[in-house]
Amino acid sequence: MKALEDNLGLLMQRYPDYQAQVSRFGDEKFFRKFSLSESEAGLELFEGEKLVDSTKDDFLDFRLPTETNTQILVVFGFGLGVSLLKLLELTKEDFQRVIVVEPSWERFIYALGLTNLESVLSHPKIEWCIGRSREACFASFFEVLHQKELAAVLSTSLIYKHPMIYPMYQDYFDAIEDELEASKKAIKRSFGNFEDSLLGLQFSLENRKWIEKTSGVRYLKDAFKGVPALVLSAGPSLAKSLPQVKKLQNKALIISVDASLKPVLEAGIQPHFVTSLERSHETKKFFESIGQGSSIKTDLIAYPLVPNEVIESYPGKTWVSYRDHAYFQFFEKTCPRGIVPSKTSVSHFSARLADWMGCSEIVLLGQDLSYDPKSLSSHVDGVAIPAWSQSKSLEELSLELQKSQGTAPFYVPGNEGGMLPTNPQWFSMMKEFSWEATQLAAPLLNASFGGAKIPGVPWVKLEEVAKEWQEREDLFGVRDDLHPPEVSGSLDLAEIIERLESFEVRLQQLHDQSQALVQDLKTLQPALQMKMMTLLRESLRSLMSDPVFVAFVAELKSAVHFELENEWNVLRARIESVPVFSKILSRWYAEMLDALQRVLPLLKESQK
Repeated sequence: MKALEDNLGLLMQRYPDYQAQVSRFGDEKFFRKFSLSESEAGLELFEGEKLVDSTKDDFLDFRLPTETNTQILVVFGFGLGVSLLKLLELTKEDFQRVIVVEPSWERFIYALGLTNLESVLSHPKIEWCIGRSREACFASFFEVLHQKELAAVLSTSLIYKHPMIYPMYQDYFDAIEDELEASKKAIKRSFGNFEDSLLGLQFSLENRKWIEKTSGVRYLKDAFKGVPALVLSAGPSLAKSLPQVKKLQNKALIISVDASLKPVLEAGIQPHFVTSLERSHETKKFFESIGQGSSIKTDLIAYPLVPNEVIESYPGKTWVSYRDHAYFQFFEKTCPRGIVPSKTSVSHFSARLADWMGCSEIVLLGQDLSYDPKSLSSHVDGVAIPAWSQSKSLEELSLELQKSQGTAPFYVPGNEGGMLPTNPQWFSMMKEFSWEATQLAAPLLNASFGGAKIPGVPWVKLEEVAKEWQEREDLFGVRDDLHPPEVSGSLDLAEIIERLESFEVRLQQLHDQSQALVQDLKTLQPALQMKMMTLLRESLRSLMSDPVFVAFVAELKSAVHFELENEWNVLRARIESVPVFSKILSRWYAEMLDALQRVLPLLKESQK
């Protein structure tokens, strides 16, 4: 029992959330179905009469593909753990991460009681997904693999399927493999694209004066501790929720996304906050539609990424929040306003804000992430862009999606049963909410009328979750008192500009050298080729270690950077010569030089 106690102690140190599952298996009756058979050839583990693992040599006679540079290893099935130990031996622990997926808590705990497994349970590069649902596995994969050093080697991942355990749980493991691929796609999608990223930086610089004179969300940190929050998104079902929301005006902090503000106000509801994050001038319609002369009590919280004309069109008071982009870290140093992270949508931003403000629970409404099953409309009636709430035929929807996303609608489970049509962008947002639910301090709940089921986010009825909510003091007054009497801070970018100018000279030199390497490969001796390539690669790493370069150049080209890094790491074990590598380096330097030469003029113009 000492081995079990020690092993569980190590596991709980790293994964305290497993305590509830482990406590279910305190009775020995759970483990009576397992037995060990020992011979000179080794041990065999049986579950009933079925052999599930063995330490015999013939069972462990496997190899990893030699042509791959495996940096991420996903192990389907733990058993006695001998396969994992063999894999570590084969790789010589030359990996960046191992993720072990084991569906059975009973079998896993039984194995923990057999021998000391400290070497793997405490290994910082080995993650454990034990008895987790497919949704929970997605959240774990995304949480682990979106780290930059792992995103650079996503394409080198390899799945090892335990020869006995995998067939026993094939449907489960196949679903987990789908979640692994979905997490990779979500990570790649999070890189964005350069033109969009550059536009966000441009708008942020154009909003410089607004940033300097506007209250920051740092004053809202934990300001509504213990208050439940309602996040009003603009899905078709929102209209059904509004009568209930109106009754909760003084019992919850109400946060509306920009697209839903007009129908919410028309329903007689005054949100405490409205949020905006899109880099689109079209969103100006959301605020123009409520009228400049309106006496609105709602405050706007926006990222500086939003076009200035959109922010200026808002008739009420405003707050600024920085997003979790690297260059906002530098903004925060000279002009502190507070940084609230967000995934793709303004609804994600709203949920994060509610958590930032200390809310006790966060309830999503109108978060359909699917088309209305009858009208196939995408938004609630009354939004400022009428086309969004118009009915359409399935043929019209298919043509629309083919044009905008290059795909047809597909179907996902609905909260009220049945299957609902959705699109890839919304599906990705569902997955992001699954991950967000694991990151927030407050419980995330979905009380939308209908809509798509968000994996990992409980679906509840609003009247049930709100029945214990109490009347609150004037939440508008609490919010208004948080605006500081004076707003200070100046966004000084002079040092950043000077640093980037020095990078421009260096990048131009390295770009020229990388092009020369590609052009002169046939005339250079192999040893000199390798030396030049190594120097260029070391220079790349040096640049990527500089926070200013990463924030204002490389992060804007994240999609290209990680694409090229994955190409490099996949090919590294397969190609002896340098031609392909030199081309990758040449393209990297060309892309980064292009980014820098487009960023610098924006910064200089802002600094005038």
